[in-house]
Amino acid sequence: VQVDFQRRVGAGLREQAQSIFQFVNNLLDMARLQSGNVELNLAWQPIEEVVGATLQQIRSIAGAREIGLSIAPGLPPVLIDAVLIERALWNLLENAVKYSPDRSLVELDIRQSGEAIDIAVCDRGEGLPSDDAEALFGLFQRGHAESNIPGAGLGLAIVKSIAEAHHGRLSANRRVGGGSCFHLILPLGKAPCLGLEDDA
Repeated sequence: VQVDFQRRVGAGLREQAQSIFQFVNNLLDMARLQSGNVELNLAWQPIEEVVGATLQQIRSIAGAREIGLSIAPGLPPVLIDAVLIERALWNLLENAVKYSPDRSLVELDIRQSGEAIDIAVCDRGEGLPSDDAEALFGLFQRGHAESNIPGAGLGLAIVKSIAEAHHGRLSANRRVGGGSCFHLILPLGKAPCLGLEDDA
């Protein structure tokens, strides 16, 4: 019994330490992004690679939760800071996992919409507040003030700042049947031509 108690206490302490570490990282990210002095490490990237890397990382909190993935074929590369976009996608997926029922499907849908890439993360949680969904994107804002789910309301503000640093945007909408979708919209630039020619 004593060993089991110590194991539970140890697991609880690790969870609290991880939560504090995440909170401090979010504060540092937010400070950097809001300073306006962030130098993006831009490169042309296939969005599939960024999504794949994020899905591997999110497994640490998603556990056995199913994440449905749909990527439209033939998407062009995007000019992005891959590390920041991974962070934005992580925050959206983490929110979806935290705020939706344990056995419900979290859906990640990526497609081209006009001159932009639309990365949508959808869940079957409680949905958006009825008054002002856009207010969720502010600092320290949470959808449900009395929620016992840990967090400080920084995640969506960080995603919004990352989107705007890429000249994109973050939007949200309610889903028919319950839940919500968050859309990270990234503009498509014109990828450089490789200019390869036959030596023959």
